Amino acid sequence: MIFSILLTAVFLFMAVYSFAFIRPNAIRFLLCLAYLAGVYFVWNPEITSTIAHFFGIGRGLDFFLVLLLVAIINALVLLARHLNSQHRAITNLARYIALQNARPGDNKTD
Repeated sequence: MIFSILLTAVFLFMAVYSFAFIRPNAIRFLLCLAYLAGVYFVWNPEITSTIAHFFGIGRGLDFFLVLLLVAIINALVLLARHLNSQHRAITNLARYIALQNARPGDNKTD
């Protein structure tokens, strides 16, 4: 019971956070919906077993662990893409600054 209340508070906090700070409306809506579904499944865990059996998985927990794994891998791929774009932007900025500060005849490669 205490863990259910704690999970409910966490899910509701994350729903409010995503609603307030996530900009694309489609992602905001999907995240809020996922967190509210999480609250529903915390208080009705037998539903997860029904969903899992529909997909041919034995237990509801196993089904949601698979979903969690897919979500984590997706988040890691998106994070890697974002970091790569940040690295490229910093490299381009450093090149631009170096070219702006370059003086003719100032060759320091010796």
